[in-house]
Amino acid sequence: MEVEKAGKELAAKQLKTMQCPLLISTNRDHELSVEELQRMGVPWSECNTLFFPNQVRLDAASHELFEKRPGVRWKMQGHTYSLRNVDLTAITESLLNQEPPERCALLYVQTARARMDTHEFERFSGDFGWAFHNLPEFDEELYVQQVEIQYREATDYEDLFKQSGARRFQMEQPYSVFPLNPNEWLWRAISGFPIIENYAYETNSYVFESCNKSSH
Repeated sequence: MEVEKAGKELAAKQLKTMQCPLLISTNRDHELSVEELQRMGVPWSECNTLFFPNQVRLDAASHELFEKRPGVRWKMQGHTYSLRNVDLTAITESLLNQEPPERCALLYVQTARARMDTHEFERFSGDFGWAFHNLPEFDEELYVQQVEIQYREATDYEDLFKQSGARRFQMEQPYSVFPLNPNEWLWRAISGFPIIENYAYETNSYVFESCNKSSH
């Protein structure tokens, strides 16, 4: 909770210096709302936009993000925190051209992340495939976004912001997970699976230097 509070306060401080910003929040399980930002002193007008992606690609290769073949170009898919129609074309093109967008944009990522080799991430995340068709409210894309993000190195949005020159401001709190079942210790030791899993709960703000003069 301390990491979340500090991370959101930093994002609010950064937003206060921006004119008509676009705020992108990738993880809907740790929602960042307009009302919350307003309580932190962020002036919010109709010009400001809060955007939630409903599709986040994980560990996307550079050629997958920047490929220019018709019909395969990366695009921002999701919804805004308002009923007003928002055109994200210009920002999308700037990111794909690896340039800071004209409109100020801040990417906020809040999640737990593994601090160990999780190449075979399914062994860590578990298999919840049984729920996809048995629970009507279960959103498979949301599950991938919420759970697997913990075990991948990066999201497409993070890669695009970094490639376009955004600076990352990170806060984190390391923690460890121990097996609850004593019998599991032996299985983990034999199979090469970590006996103790190491993670960090973190917040990340990606900000372009031209948009935020108070971040130095």
